[in-house]
Amino acid sequence: MWAFGSDGVTIYARDGTTVLKTLPAVELGCPHQDDGGCDYYTVASDGHKYVWATAMHAFPHRADVFSLKIGVYVGGVGVCNTPLDLDYVPSREEMWVRCAEPYDDGTEDTGHMSVIPTNSLSSSTKQVRMNGLERQYGFAVFHSSLGNYGYATANNRDVLFKVDLAQREVVSNLTLPEGTNSTYDITYSPVNKHIFVRGRVCCSCGSDETDAPSCGRAPPFPVTVVTGPSA
Repeated sequence: MWAFGSDGVTIYARDGTTVLKTLPAVELGCPHQDDGGCDYYTVASDGHKYVWATAMHAFPHRADVFSLKIGVYVGGVGVCNTPLDLDYVPSREEMWVRCAEPYDDGTEDTGHMSVIPTNSLSSSTKQVRMNGLERQYGFAVFHSSLGNYGYATANNRDVLFKVDLAQREVVSNLTLPEGTNSTYDITYSPVNKHIFVRGRVCCSCGSDETDAPSCGRAPPFPVTVVTGPSA
């Protein structure tokens, strides 16, 4: 079991109590504890060689790579800005990173997703844009049963982005049901081949002064779910 914290990384045995190894923050290039220490947002593993963790304490942001077999820090791989989600695609030996926003330099090499070949850490990464250069939080799903495509959400759009893994680009937008203002979390079941998306809806902030006119929710009301089986 790998535990990532502000003071570094601790690797436990399967009994959950025996510490096999510790990697202190100073060895990982993290800031001093007084400045917040390490800040790892999400973690994933390819299951046989590496453990990956997105390092928010580094800028430009990166994914830190650790040896799964011997528990050492291998190094960092540059990724897009504000990396939120890691998805390993075993059939392609690729790690897909979902980020909140591209860098603001306007170049074609920046995007909301980074694609990293996990069999060669020195290979250059490819970046994918979801929609222009705007900031957007979101997550993604990939699975061999989905074929050549993955799907990603955005917290400022009412669509599901369909991403071509081969061309490394968004090929279409799937509009969600009316009443869903945007999307956020997402998961996929290979059993029934359904994608489950967490939709976001407008609700009241509690008064005429605080409600946005676009929501039309004043005076206060309970949140009303208008789509799905519990509408």
